[in-house]
Amino acid sequence: MSAARVIEIRSYKLKPGTGAMFHSLVSETSIPLMQAAGMIVVAYGQSLHDPDH
Repeated sequence: MSAARVIEIRSYKLKPGTGAMFHSLVSETSIPLMQAAGMIVVAYGQSLHDPDH
């Protein structure tokens, strides 16, 4: 029997002007923590239509 998989999609609306800082925090801190816990991060990044979303 194989393990069940869960897909999680997150979306954040940030304060204006904080998108770059948030993206840096996610890529430098959150993603490595998720990977260390065995999670497979498929994709992440800023919205194409709003850098603070």
